[in-house]
Amino acid sequence: MTILNKQPNKDFIILNLSDPQLNNEDWEDKSLNKDILINTVNTLIKRVSPDLITVTGDLAEFNCIQSLYNFTEFIDSFNIPWACVLGNHDNEFDTSVLLDAICTKKNSLFEQGDPNMGCGNYAIAIKEAETVVTALFMMDTHDNIPGTKPNGEPFMPWGRLIPSQIEWYSNTVNELKQKGCLDAAVFVHIPIYAYREAMKSAYNTNQKPFLSTTVEDSYGTECWNEGYEDSFGVCWNEWVDSSETDDKMLDAMLDSGITKHIVCGHDHDNNFVIKHKGVKFIYSTKTGAGHAWYPPLNGGTVLTVGKNGITNVKHEYVKDYIKEK
Repeated sequence: MTILNKQPNKDFIILNLSDPQLNNEDWEDKSLNKDILINTVNTLIKRVSPDLITVTGDLAEFNCIQSLYNFTEFIDSFNIPWACVLGNHDNEFDTSVLLDAICTKKNSLFEQGDPNMGCGNYAIAIKEAETVVTALFMMDTHDNIPGTKPNGEPFMPWGRLIPSQIEWYSNTVNELKQKGCLDAAVFVHIPIYAYREAMKSAYNTNQKPFLSTTVEDSYGTECWNEGYEDSFGVCWNEWVDSSETDDKMLDAMLDSGITKHIVCGHDHDNNFVIKHKGVKFIYSTKTGAGHAWYPPLNGGTVLTVGKNGITNVKHEYVKDYIKEK
């Protein structure tokens, strides 16, 4: 487990980026998409001064090996510790390519973990003095996992966490609790099934339909049901693109007693933050113009860590993503 140190009397700042997902051509000179990504990330880093950068998957488009290397070199160039989980597009690369592109970077904290559970299941502890104030669980949601419809027809739904991963998470949480850790967060690419439950419970679509909710509207109370008024962010996808199968991860998080945040990417047009059953379900704001892109949602998501764990979550929007030359 990697240990990062938090300075006493100073917040530890995590900047999460998500789904940059450029292709090889996007990284060519004079590419607008390349400029948007670079300008967005530069702006975010200058604005929030992160102690750790996390990336919730889809570092590149599938088969775009040069893009994968370009992105990891770009992020590493800031000389800030960074950690990522793999997205469904990343999991389409050969594992040896992923490990070479990510693990060879001097500031990368990525660990392969047990290959029987996927690629990239590892934990990061943030300590102040001798106390772990929060633990970050980086977990691989894979690509697609074969399934069967009720009529017997085979299909390929989105990936999900598998039982061995959840067992690893639970065992590691228990070890940390025995050492006095009282706060934890989970980072994935594909949302866990319980994001659907949180979304259905929180949104008051009778007052404000998904597609008519602006970013500004989402910070008011009109679009949220009673008890969820402190939620914010949009659900322009009108759905949660998780696996159709309940992975039971929420049960494990609630059993842990200390996991209060989960962060995902994957749906470029969702960025809601909803506290449900004591856990904040966070869709990170998408970073840059790769693949499907919605300019009002361009930016990143910031998690602030205090002496007792994660204290605040906010989206940082970057509107000036095109710089005059």
